[in-house]
Amino acid sequence: MAYWTQPCPLGDHGVLKIRFSRGGLPVLRCDVCHSMWLDPADTAEDRVLFADPADTEGSYDDGNSVQLERPPATAEEIRRLGWWSYVDPRSRRRLLGRRRTPQRLSRYR
Repeated sequence: MAYWTQPCPLGDHGVLKIRFSRGGLPVLRCDVCHSMWLDPADTAEDRVLFADPADTEGSYDDGNSVQLERPPATAEEIRRLGWWSYVDPRSRRRLLGRRRTPQRLSRYR
């Protein structure tokens, strides 16, 4: 599973996941339409880099590609990038797991 930042601005019901190009460039890639953005603060429709949906690596014009074989960005990598504030809280809960407090545990006994 990968961390995501927001729903895809193109309205295709996908979410923008944080991935890396082969050269290590961080990108946001929609998990449905495969379009990409380079900046989580600027995901306007006119700033999109389209990828061929049939291309499993997601190549785009400048020759970089998103390396889908590589594991998704970790929380540590995202923090180092300074992108953690863009990660959707639901994504954090799903990937980091919810911690149950003793009060919650007592309900299950």
